[in-house]
Amino acid sequence: MSLENRFRVSELMSSGSRAIVSQDPVSKTHTFYADSKVIVSGSTDGGNGNIPFTHVKGERDGELIGYVEKPAYVEQDLKRAVDTVVDELIAPPKAPQRDVVPRPVYDALEDRFQTTLAELERANETIRQLNGQISTLQAELQATLVENDALKVQKAILDNQFQQQIERYKEMTQKVTVAIVKAAKEANNRVRLQSTVEGLIAQKDVLRQQLLSQRQLILGLTDQLDAGVAALNAQVASAAEQRKIAADVAEQQRLALENQKEQVESQLAGAAAESAAAAQGLVPFDDNESYYGVKSDGNDTKWGGADLGWTTSRLYPTGGKAGTLTIQNLKDSGAKITKLSVTMAGSLYPKYGPLGFSTDSGIPPTTLNISVDKGAKVNVPMYFNKNIGGNNLPDPNNRGEDAKTYTGSFVITATYDDGTTTKTSSLSWAVHKYDR
Repeated sequence: MSLENRFRVSELMSSGSRAIVSQDPVSKTHTFYADSKVIVSGSTDGGNGNIPFTHVKGERDGELIGYVEKPAYVEQDLKRAVDTVVDELIAPPKAPQRDVVPRPVYDALEDRFQTTLAELERANETIRQLNGQISTLQAELQATLVENDALKVQKAILDNQFQQQIERYKEMTQKVTVAIVKAAKEANNRVRLQSTVEGLIAQKDVLRQQLLSQRQLILGLTDQLDAGVAALNAQVASAAEQRKIAADVAEQQRLALENQKEQVESQLAGAAAESAAAAQGLVPFDDNESYYGVKSDGNDTKWGGADLGWTTSRLYPTGGKAGTLTIQNLKDSGAKITKLSVTMAGSLYPKYGPLGFSTDSGIPPTTLNISVDKGAKVNVPMYFNKNIGGNNLPDPNNRGEDAKTYTGSFVITATYDDGTTTKTSSLSWAVHKYDR
C-alpha cells in the first residue's frame, strides 16, 4: 500500500474504524480524534487543502503496513459474546483432604524449624562478627609484617655500614703499617731522630691495641644489636611501643659507634700525619702534638753545624733571608696555631736582633700572627738583620780585621687559639761575617 495516504496507518493502529487522521500541511504531523464523525485526508487535491475523504467501514480490515496487522472480525459475533459465562472447561472443586501428617507432629516440626532458623541467623551473625575480627587481625598482621620487614631492612643497612667500617679500618691499618715501615727506614738515616721514631712506633702499637679493642667493641655491639632485633621480631605482634623503644636504643648505639669510629679515625689520621712529619725530618714540640723543622738556605762550614746560619760580608752585604721554619699542626683537639714567637740568646742579642720574622730591614720582629689549621703545614721564612753586614758594627768593620763568627741560641713558641702554648727545644744560630 502506498504511503501517500498516511492517515490509513493510524487507522490501522487504532482498535476501531472511527479514528480520524489529520495532517498539518506545514509541520506534516498527524492528530488523532477518537469517535469523530469526520475523516480528513492528507492530500491537497485541487488546491482546496484538506479534502474530506469518505470512509467505508471495514474496507481496509486486514491490511498490513510495516508489519502491523489488524485482524478481521465480525462485530455481531463480538456483541453476542459480551457477558457470556464460559464454564464448560472448568472442573468442580475437590473435596477437602485430611492431613497426611498429624497436626502435633507438624507443629513440633514447625517449631523446631523456626528455632533452627533463629539459631542459623544467630550463627550467621556470629560468623559475620568472627569474619570481621579475622579481617581486623589480618590487617594488624599485615601491618606487623610490614614493620618487621622495615626492621630487617634497617638491620641489613646497619650490617652493611659495619662491614664498610671494618673495611675502612683494614685499609687504614695497612696505610699505618706502610707509614711505620717508611718511618723506620727514614729513622735509620737520621740518628738524631731515632729516639723520636721509636717513641712513635710505640704509639702506633698502642693505637693498634686500641683499634683491636674498638673492633671487639663493635663486634660486641653488633651482637647486642642482633639480639635486640631478634627480641623486637618476637614482640612485634603484641608490643608496638617496645619496638619503638628498641629502635631508639639501636639508634643511640649506632650514634655511639659513629662517634667512636670518628675518634678512632681521628687518632689514626693523627698517627699517620705524625709518621709523615717524622719521615720529613720534623720533630715534635714539647707537647708532642705539633711538629717543626728549621732549615738554612745555605751551608757554610763556618756555622759549626748550627740549626740556622747566615753569612754576610763587610764589602758585599747580603740579604737577611737565612732559612725556613716549617710548622705542622697535629693537635688532637683541633685548635689552630695563631701566633709564633722567638726567644734568643747570644753575643748579638738584643742589640742587633739578630733573628726574627717578616723582614730583614733592621731588627726583625720576634712575633708573627699566623693561622695553621689542624693537619695543615706551613713554611715561615726566617730573617737575620741584614745591617749586620756592611762596613759597620759588629766586627769586622775595618779593612784588615779577621772574619768573625757569632753564635747563640733561640726557642720558637707556638700559641693555639685555645690559649695553650708549646715550645721547641733549644736551637742554635750562627752569623759569619767576612772582611771582604
